[in-house]
Amino acid sequence: MSELTSKERSLLKNSPLLQTLTEADFEELINISHVVTFNTGQTLLIEGEYSDDIYVIILGQVNLYKKSSAGKKRSLITTLSSGESLGEMRLIKDQPCSLTVEADTPVKLLRLSIQVLKSKPFQHLLNALTLSLAKILSARLTSDNQLVSDKIVERDKKSTQLWVSLIVIFALILFLLEVGLGLYYFLNTDDFCELKIQHSNYIPNTRS
Repeated sequence: MSELTSKERSLLKNSPLLQTLTEADFEELINISHVVTFNTGQTLLIEGEYSDDIYVIILGQVNLYKKSSAGKKRSLITTLSSGESLGEMRLIKDQPCSLTVEADTPVKLLRLSIQVLKSKPFQHLLNALTLSLAKILSARLTSDNQLVSDKIVERDKKSTQLWVSLIVIFALILFLLEVGLGLYYFLNTDDFCELKIQHSNYIPNTRS
């Protein structure tokens, strides 16, 4: 395994997936792992295929892509960088990769083997990583819930603003109508007065 600098070891030790490990467990994990590198554009994981690898990014960035339902196009989902992990969901469920991962820049990563972690001598490491994964998923769920809550508040705020705007517009229309009628009566005072006089002088015929 390539030698890790003290800065790289510190970054790995404080990464979300590895931060709950004891010092002894961390050192043991490092000893059974491998440091690997990929050039820009190289593929780490392929959507729909099985992989035994979990990665923790040490240096560089990777892009995550998802195929369209037709499978002809793919969309960039997100970009991950130093300290973030890839493929960790397979610690709790054996399933194909849900995304394709490609190096956006030259990258250096710590590669862990799921098969090795599930072997009896390293079961304690698997348990520790599973606990870390549970905390990561909990944090993501909390973040997603907050995002949904914020969107609901924003939607309600926009709805309230819309009603206020409609009320203001309606009031403005009434005001303009009132002003318009006032101007009409002002500009046609003689006609208006003549109409009132004619109305007051009108005597209905009550004879049968």
